[in-house]
Amino acid sequence: SKVRSEFLSRMSHEIRTPLNAIIGLANLMRLSGDGDPVTQKNISKIDSSAKFLLSIVNDILDMSKIESGKIQIESRPFSMDNLLRQLSNIFLVMAEERKIKLQFKCCFTHKNFVGDELRLKQVLINLLSNAHKFTENNGEITVTVLESAAEEGVSELRFSVCDTGIGIPETDLERIFGSFEQVFRKSRSNQQGTGLGLAISRNLVELMGGILSVRSEVEKGSEFFFTIKLPVYEKQFDEILENNNEVRIHSYLAGKNILLAEDNDLNAEIAVTMLEMQGVHVERVVNGQQAVDRFQETLPGTYDLILMDLQMPVKGGLEAAAEIRSLSRDDAQEIPVIAMTANTLQEDREKALAAGMNAFIPKPFDVEQLYKSIEKFLH
Repeated sequence: SKVRSEFLSRMSHEIRTPLNAIIGLANLMRLSGDGDPVTQKNISKIDSSAKFLLSIVNDILDMSKIESGKIQIESRPFSMDNLLRQLSNIFLVMAEERKIKLQFKCCFTHKNFVGDELRLKQVLINLLSNAHKFTENNGEITVTVLESAAEEGVSELRFSVCDTGIGIPETDLERIFGSFEQVFRKSRSNQQGTGLGLAISRNLVELMGGILSVRSEVEKGSEFFFTIKLPVYEKQFDEILENNNEVRIHSYLAGKNILLAEDNDLNAEIAVTMLEMQGVHVERVVNGQQAVDRFQETLPGTYDLILMDLQMPVKGGLEAAAEIRSLSRDDAQEIPVIAMTANTLQEDREKALAAGMNAFIPKPFDVEQLYKSIEKFLH
């Protein structure tokens, strides 16, 4: 089990590092606005294909976490409208290309809830991906979200993804929820996927207190549905809607000085370019020892924040962060240190926090994620 966990961690790191470069460069090319519409469309396809590969890596890691009991459900405020809008943005273009009618039918009286938005979105993305995969051109896919008050301050929410696709034989309705299981059809030579999506989704729904079920009839379609209870979030919070086609101005970042420790030249170039787009001054070093030395050589207050990769030659990010925290100068304890790494397991996050780091940005990251993570500590 330990050897497998270490292998998965290494595999994840080795795949995520070049993926960060692919997604990062695609983001920069799209945001620059250069090129004709065909070029921009091709860039978007590169970005979506890279993210699809990333989702396969995430599925394998999530399955390992589920088997070892290490996956956790978080509780944070989120906007249901925002979540459904993100799903629509992801799948609408795909549906239009195949002339599939994608519709969202929602009836909820509250806008904000407390739960694990990321995991809930992961489940719905898996269900929508399967619906698109097994629905023929000119078919229909309907996402339904219904809210009913279960008790004071807590709502019961029913989620459903229904399609008019090829359906599932009754004998296979339970088997499809097993790991690596797929229902193969001779008529579908282009069938894709790892067979992990439904197994992961069922486990995640169970961790959220529900049961993922299915109703299906061959050649008439399928409906995957589940019900969970979520606390209602009564307070107001800033709702940030992602728009990957434009860069929002983060004026608070302008003029800030950041020390970047990153040994990969291409990933460093992407991070520097993203930060300079907001007026940030970036100084780069290529290993943890150089980061410690540079911090010691400069006057207190020279840097507003340190971005630190974890796996670097000479000295890794964990050792460098711990050494900086142990220095006898006023800003050694106060300067924010953020891990920016392809190591994404929970153990990696815990080690980063134990070494004195303030936050964790997993690679690959998008441009807004980088800005918001840094801005949080500079305010």
